[in-house]
Amino acid sequence: MLWRIRFGEKRSPIRRLRSLDEAEQSVWLDAGDPRLWPTVKDVWTLADRLCRRHFPPGVYKHRTIEEANRQTEQWEAFDAKFSSPAD
Repeated sequence: MLWRIRFGEKRSPIRRLRSLDEAEQSVWLDAGDPRLWPTVKDVWTLADRLCRRHFPPGVYKHRTIEEANRQTEQWEAFDAKFSSPAD
């Protein structure tokens, strides 16, 4: 049975899958499949809406990779503390 759920202006299909094999077969698209790029776009759009990451604009220079990693961790901690999903 195939149901549809409303997501924004689109309707997304809901499928009942009876096994893990059936689930794995239903999600993969071949590289030449014309549905591949719109599907990738939809997944990325959903990820952006659910967990948007905010980085300050600009170019940041660091003396070491550790310093750069610390800066990135600070931004991620800020996002986790002050961001809400789908804001």
